[in-house]
Amino acid sequence: MKLYFSIAAACLCLYANLSNAQLLNQDASGKSTIIESGSTVSLDFSQALANINYFKSIPQKKDNKSARGLIIGGQLQGRSAGGWANLFSDGKFTPEGNLSVLAGGYTRLRKIRDNDNYEWLLEERVKCNEERNEKGRLLDEKIFPGLINKHWQVQDCGSSDSVLTLVKAAMDSKTKLIEKLEKLEKEIREKASFDRCDLQAVKSIHALVEDLRETAELERFIALTDKLDKLRTEINDYSKRVVRTGRLTYYFRAGVSARGFKYDNGEAIKQMDTRFTDVSSVEPYFEIGTSWRLNACSYLGITAGAQYFSNFGALAQSAYSLVSQDSIGNSVLQTKTEITAYSGAAFIRKWGAYVNADYLFLLPLEQAKSMYLGISPYIRLNFPGVSAYLDSFRATAGLGGYFINGNSGAFQGGIYLQTSDLNKENYDHIGKTITFGLVSKFNLSGIAL
Repeated sequence: MKLYFSIAAACLCLYANLSNAQLLNQDASGKSTIIESGSTVSLDFSQALANINYFKSIPQKKDNKSARGLIIGGQLQGRSAGGWANLFSDGKFTPEGNLSVLAGGYTRLRKIRDNDNYEWLLEERVKCNEERNEKGRLLDEKIFPGLINKHWQVQDCGSSDSVLTLVKAAMDSKTKLIEKLEKLEKEIREKASFDRCDLQAVKSIHALVEDLRETAELERFIALTDKLDKLRTEINDYSKRVVRTGRLTYYFRAGVSARGFKYDNGEAIKQMDTRFTDVSSVEPYFEIGTSWRLNACSYLGITAGAQYFSNFGALAQSAYSLVSQDSIGNSVLQTKTEITAYSGAAFIRKWGAYVNADYLFLLPLEQAKSMYLGISPYIRLNFPGVSAYLDSFRATAGLGGYFINGNSGAFQGGIYLQTSDLNKENYDHIGKTITFGLVSKFNLSGIAL
């Protein structure tokens, strides 16, 4: 089993650089219902838990601006009841591992008033711009050159070239063309040294203006320009009305948990091979879930699923030393073997249901928002069903605090407190079931803040 999980870990690490989703918080079992941009490798020092997650968003459009898309990925966990030394050591059986895969979709949520009209404005702007460009090319390539050849009668005048340059510049811009030509005509008329060349230029400009007033293509170009300006204004107004409400992710996750340990059948058993038996438990699970990014600083996740529940947590752990000795002449050679075993009334597994929920709020710690504190309350509701060895209902709640780099969007790790005794009638027991965790995260990418 260790070989299979090692291969899976290598695959996840290989693809993690391409990922753009992560678990933003986690409980004592390394799980979370909130999925967002980024990828992480996290270490829970109190639980001897290593957690690698990889989730990749695939937008419908290649420009990455699509409002919808797919999300795929997976998560791998390894845990050792014997601490970090036993988690990766050779020859040791890893007590617990978890591998899951996820597939779903996401939608970037936004609300636009009168969305149909907004789409019509966008289409109308495209059509208007295409027709305006077509009219502009016709004016530049045929109509304007023809009018200049027809009306420009300035001859034997050195200043005519500069005046013609001004006329062509006004035609190139087309914006308020007739007004510009009339202004140019007026400036020439008001010259102190008005001569024959100026008179010819004035007559030519006047003739151009008269013909331009009757040019339907120019009139249409001006009308399209005014219409395009109005469309742009309306579109800008609509864009200001867009209310972005974050992102909704919905998914199906399936996985398998594997646990291996030695079970102590009791002191009544006198044979070693029958007293301590190896137990290997493979437990599949599946769930459906949704993760909401409500805004830039608020996240909510909810999942519901089915899995095997066991009473492994209620078994008592004991450490034994098996000593064997051989006589060599006058000497005795002793061999000591350490055995960690679990004992109890019985080890059972049973299908049950669960509902999990997480909330995360990012609180800026500095005015420049270069560092955030993520406050994350969560609850776990388990329904194992009726059994002599399992509670019919179990509620777990916790509160986590995580530090986030506001510049890179990378999670830096944090701490959590968790109790698994909320449903007990005697609340004096709650303090005895509190779990404290210290989590360190290594980020391969971050979230957008």
